[in-house]
Amino acid sequence: MLRTAVLLPLLLGLICFGKGQTFHMGPCPDPPVQENFDMTKYAGKWYEIEKLPSNFEKGRCIQANYLQDENGKLKVINKELQSNGKYKEIEGEITYMDAKEPAKMGISFNWCKCAA
Repeated sequence: MLRTAVLLPLLLGLICFGKGQTFHMGPCPDPPVQENFDMTKYAGKWYEIEKLPSNFEKGRCIQANYLQDENGKLKVINKELQSNGKYKEIEGEITYMDAKEPAKMGISFNWCKCAA
């Protein structure tokens, strides 16, 4: 009993150090966006270092390549290495949420590669 009384406060105290990876009640934070954002400097290949588990990314060695296509549209190609050794990729189209704040972007993915 004494052991539990000592360990429980210690464990609860350690949980506070993990606030960056915990879920909480209430509104989402509203962080400021980068001023003078330049997509050409952001474009290129980015590698995922760490992540929380998600149902749409089950692989590893995840990367995102941000680029402009031949029509001038911005897009991203996400790629992951699956457990069978093959790469899986999905393409998304990037749209600006607000032209006054180009750092605020939205991405639409076409989850179905269906033949018409």
